[in-house]
Amino acid sequence: ELASREAWLVYATLKDVAMKNLDFTALVRRNSNDGSRLHWLEMRYHWPRVDVALQLQQQSGTQLTEFGIGPYRRSAQLLAAYYFQ
Repeated sequence: ELASREAWLVYATLKDVAMKNLDFTALVRRNSNDGSRLHWLEMRYHWPRVDVALQLQQQSGTQLTEFGIGPYRRSAQLLAAYYFQ
């Protein structure tokens, strides 16, 4: 049986939130079989050749579930991407 039959996912992106070039993205994935969840948020600002983003992730569930088994429950990441032309 496919694992995807027991899961759902919601993904949303908002462009130019609060100011021009600031994007917000959110994802929630839930395993309906074991009740575990993954939440992911990103705020990204775009310049002509550089993007800077803050990403936050949270996983919940008991230790024997798909998203509860990982070693980290919460994580944050700040990143920058430079685009060559």
